Amino acid sequence: MALMNASWQKDGGWVRGIPYEVFGGLEFSERGEIKDLLAYLRVISNPLDQEALLRIINVPRRGVSDAFLDELTQENRTTAVPLWDLLKQVAAGTKPVPHHPKGVQGARTFINLIETAARKVAAGALSETLTWLLEQINYKKAIEEEVKSDKMREFKWENVQECVNGLAQYEQEAGATLQQFIGQMTLAHPMIPSSVKQSQEDRVHLMTFHSAKGLEFPACFLVGLEDGILPHEKSMMQTGLEEERRLLYVGITRARRFLTLSMARSRMRMGKPYPTNPSRFLFEIPKHLFKVVDAKLFDS
Repeated sequence: MALMNASWQKDGGWVRGIPYEVFGGLEFSERGEIKDLLAYLRVISNPLDQEALLRIINVPRRGVSDAFLDELTQENRTTAVPLWDLLKQVAAGTKPVPHHPKGVQGARTFINLIETAARKVAAGALSETLTWLLEQINYKKAIEEEVKSDKMREFKWENVQECVNGLAQYEQEAGATLQQFIGQMTLAHPMIPSSVKQSQEDRVHLMTFHSAKGLEFPACFLVGLEDGILPHEKSMMQTGLEEERRLLYVGITRARRFLTLSMARSRMRMGKPYPTNPSRFLFEIPKHLFKVVDAKLFDS
């Protein structure tokens, strides 16, 4: 998101958005859990967004079966009545659907959820609404039930948290609206298309330390060097510090000429800022090797 928002000079003019390539992974907005959250936000912003509505009407499962939806979408195509309006009629009991009692209850739950969220957004609480929504639908439990691997469960939930954090940071901008945030996340962005990835076009490579093994670059930026991230909080609890230390060494040795190490003084977690501590590994690097931008890091 930072790269998408950044402005830079090119050919004498200013360009918005720094081209980038996600190496060895999906674009953030293309991950399933992020698509779910964005679909919820799209429906909250515009209930007539039928594509988004169909994606999350039964995510997590709330008894809305395919047969129930087929019946409503068939009527939608025949009468041109929006699916949202049909769901509201079902929820209000003005449109009987006798063969799908669970679907009726699920539709009622969904309508109440979206309408309540829309009122919260209208009151100006963007990230707070998304946090509330995740709690209401118990999305973390849905991830745990869907994904078998503990590592992937953790990865998906971290992505969810980053989406909340991104909305919280965006919310701090003057005049920020939910519609603008959705547009920023879903519209065209300067990610390098796969068709030109083999070219020499300048772009920023985004990758994990694991993905960087065997590669070298003229300049590298290692970000998020904080206790809890590197070393990861689980490694700190499970005495896996040596592997984390080796991982940082891998990152450091990817740089041929220029290396920048950075951290955040505070980091958003589910939309709220929390103070951070520098990675303990930073204090193991001899001070004379640093050109320190912020000497306060080493006051202690």
